[in-house]
Amino acid sequence: SLGGSEFTAQAAEQTVEEFYTTTSEGDYDTSAQLLSESWRQSTFPNRAIFEGTFDKVESVVFIEGPNADTSGDTATVTGETRATLTGEIQHNEGTWYLVQEDGRWKIDSWDVIELSSRSA
Repeated sequence: SLGGSEFTAQAAEQTVEEFYTTTSEGDYDTSAQLLSESWRQSTFPNRAIFEGTFDKVESVVFIEGPNADTSGDTATVTGETRATLTGEIQHNEGTWYLVQEDGRWKIDSWDVIELSSRSA
């Protein structure tokens, strides 16, 4: 894990990757800590919603990126992912917005567009 002063673009990219690695593994305690307090409360007000969003996700792999741009205490990460879900494979394009909170980058929102999907 990264030190508190490591607000680099690479650290922001790793935060997004770690979020999908931990949700895919069902490690929701760790992945929830990678979300900002406000985003977690507004989007996933309880554990069941959070788990329900990701329980079908088997893996998320970046096929382009992630590429981060930092500006002050915010970062924007972009990339394309291949998400393997139960019975489906999605090709997605995403932008993740990160903020500094509790001494590390946290995901404050995202905008993910499904480019295509096929049956797995």
